[in-house]
Amino acid sequence: VSVSAGSHGRHELASPNEFVTGLDSLRLFAAAIVAVCHLARNLPSPPPSLAEALFFHQLALLANGQAAVGLFFVISGFCIHYRQAATLRVDTGPFLAARTIRVGVPLLAVTAIAACWGAWATAALQSVLWSLYCELAYYLTYPILLACRRRWRMRNILVVAVIVSAVLVLLQPRHDFLQDYGIATALVCYPLWLAGCWLAERDQLVRPKSGNSILLWRLAALALCWFFPFGPYGPLDVSAAVKLALVGLFSMAYLPAELTRWKASAPPIWSEALGRSSYSLYLVHILPIALFTRLPTGMTFWPVIALELAAITAFTFAAYWLCEAPAHRLAKTVGRKRSMPVAA
Repeated sequence: VSVSAGSHGRHELASPNEFVTGLDSLRLFAAAIVAVCHLARNLPSPPPSLAEALFFHQLALLANGQAAVGLFFVISGFCIHYRQAATLRVDTGPFLAARTIRVGVPLLAVTAIAACWGAWATAALQSVLWSLYCELAYYLTYPILLACRRRWRMRNILVVAVIVSAVLVLLQPRHDFLQDYGIATALVCYPLWLAGCWLAERDQLVRPKSGNSILLWRLAALALCWFFPFGPYGPLDVSAAVKLALVGLFSMAYLPAELTRWKASAPPIWSEALGRSSYSLYLVHILPIALFTRLPTGMTFWPVIALELAAITAFTFAAYWLCEAPAHRLAKTVGRKRSMPVAA
């Protein structure tokens, strides 16, 4: 992509509608990590042996769900800002309507289903809804962010957001999970979303070459997840805020490395296709997991796990075809006056 620098780091793209290959695969991976995390920490029955119990304990550490949510935030900021980085302007009405429909319609549908199932389903759903509330807040304030960006560099805005996040963290007692910061969670996590916006501008200037093997980056990601799982787990006991900062810093290097890899070698077709349903997977996976913890199946441990995985898959595809895909089409229709950014 050829560019020319302008004031406050603004630049023009030769191909502004370029699709960034690999983002759907990364979203699929992140959503699967969240699902595995919730499954490993909410087993339908105790594992039948010590070895199997240790396996699920280690799996719960490696499948760092909140770290995956942090990566989601970075990817989301990248996707939304990627197209607007050239002009720093957006058609506010169609943008807000399209994004609200895209995220809000599936969210409302699944919330209504959970309410019909009972208080247990509604309570289980809260473990994923907090991050979607943050996303909606970032979308609704994005036109304001663009107005600020027209005056100041993105890195300066990011620094201010980091300071605000740090102050909010210091004013509260230590928390082990990001959602425990309550109404301040959106501001505490905002630097991750802004980091994605910053990466979108850097990507359009130059996509850095990955000097190291992408395998090393992925192993480093797994090591970060294992050493710093969110919650009172893992070998190193630090607060959710410290882990959030580590995830953000790592993602700012890891995401460009992954995108460089996929630009040189296209990701598998299956992961890009399944990645389109990553939002549905993230949104609904907790419902069958919570359901199986309540049902006396009368089956042995591993057949129940297999049945649970099948249920998660079925719930995901049902949510995608019945709700997410129609909402996506409606959002594109409503927002047709503006070119959507990277598929998000």
